[in-house]
Amino acid sequence: MKSPKNINRSNFRPIWLLAIVVVAVAFSCGGCKAERKPTAEKARDQRLGRVVVVVHSDLGIPVTISSLPAFDKSNERKVIDGTADTVELTVYEADLMTVMHRNMYNDTLLVRKGDTVFLDFQKGTYSKRVNNNETEAFNLQYYIEGTSILTPDPVLGTFYGLRCIDIRGDFQKDRVCHIEKKVDKLDSVQAGLIKSRLKAIGELYGQNAQWAAQRYVDEPALSQLLIDELRRTYFNKLHIFDYLYPELGIVQEMNSERFFNDSTILYPRFSHYINLGFEHNKARLLDSIEQFLPAGERANLSHVFDELPSVYSDTLAKYFRVACLNQMVRAKYDVDAVKKSYDQFVRTYQDEWLINNVKNAYDWAQPMLNDVRLLTLDNDSSATLLSIIQDNRGKVIYIDFWASWCSPCREVMPAAKALREKYASRGVVFIYLAIKDKFDEWKAASDAEGLAGLPYNFLVTNDRNSTYLRDINLTSIPRYLLYDQTGILKHNDAPGPDTEEISEIFDRYIGN
Repeated sequence: MKSPKNINRSNFRPIWLLAIVVVAVAFSCGGCKAERKPTAEKARDQRLGRVVVVVHSDLGIPVTISSLPAFDKSNERKVIDGTADTVELTVYEADLMTVMHRNMYNDTLLVRKGDTVFLDFQKGTYSKRVNNNETEAFNLQYYIEGTSILTPDPVLGTFYGLRCIDIRGDFQKDRVCHIEKKVDKLDSVQAGLIKSRLKAIGELYGQNAQWAAQRYVDEPALSQLLIDELRRTYFNKLHIFDYLYPELGIVQEMNSERFFNDSTILYPRFSHYINLGFEHNKARLLDSIEQFLPAGERANLSHVFDELPSVYSDTLAKYFRVACLNQMVRAKYDVDAVKKSYDQFVRTYQDEWLINNVKNAYDWAQPMLNDVRLLTLDNDSSATLLSIIQDNRGKVIYIDFWASWCSPCREVMPAAKALREKYASRGVVFIYLAIKDKFDEWKAASDAEGLAGLPYNFLVTNDRNSTYLRDINLTSIPRYLLYDQTGILKHNDAPGPDTEEISEIFDRYIGN
């Protein structure tokens, strides 16, 4: 494939729909640089610690405690469903945690690693203490006042507005705000006004960041948190205006070293820049790549991964490739495609910590097999999915997730029987796993569908807490998996037995 060298970077646009969830958003410091450099994995790990949260509640409804996600720590979400509980969260030296239940908007608390947070919910009241002291009056909005995405300033408010909707979920109330474009086409005066205002906002963020660094000179972790929140809000503001008015060329500022460099990996919200930045540029890059593909072939994330270095700086391409690999895993790309991109990443980059982060995503594509508990019709629970796959090395393995109550599953059972007969003694093994089923109903359905006499017909007894089922994102059935002769998961969402495609796949693997 030819490399799309003629891609116009300034024309890249985001593909996200105009919906922004109301959480504490943040901005960029215009002239402030992070002093710490990401030179050692130890320095990164030392920033992380634990916070203990003690909850007492008389509300009779779930209370949710969450830490915010970041590049080197995942989002942790604890649901307290009783009157009292104690949980732990992973946080940075200075970090933010959120508290919510279905009758309140999110409350954000400033915490530090090693803290103990006490939360008391009574009907109509909510109190919070940190280390048995009243929480300090700390409001991020103080540092970003007048610049929040949710409150357009008088100048920028001329060009966009917000329509906000309250949403009540199981555990919380939330607010989603849709951006509405007020001016369809900008003239040169309006474009200049927006650019000058955004520049002024960037300078203001820089001044606020310098103030935060001086105000909390004895607490560098806290000042870094404030600076990062300021930087993130500025990034979001740029993102809005590049979406609304791409002709302004704001994407060049978004893709600049200000947000993406080897120091920014230490920012608590670094993953926010990476994921949003990649999403912002992905759609146009896919369109550009497709122009160089053979007729009828569609561009995909594998192509994007390969072409990123030809479009962006080495630093930005490296981090966008991290986001791209993670998206490939979440989108259930073929394991061979993920492995090819992962191997290329390892060969290209020397950052051991970053490689480990990518490896976590790659490993996620190969879920563990030994935690699925299987039961036969004879009440034998000795078999494991891992042992079955190991015993059948050298054969293609096709797994069918079904249930007695699942009408679509049972409608294709005649096709499944025909498929088994077609590939009998041809190196294909068929495994049938019933989930969320009752033993007697599963037994009756197995007899009716001709599965009772098969060697690999099982009832899964731990479908509620199986890591394997969670890792393959088994949220609906019927669902089919395909493992190759070496025991590698090749298709995380394989075609069903009633399709012609599955026979083509079998033939390809067994060499027919």
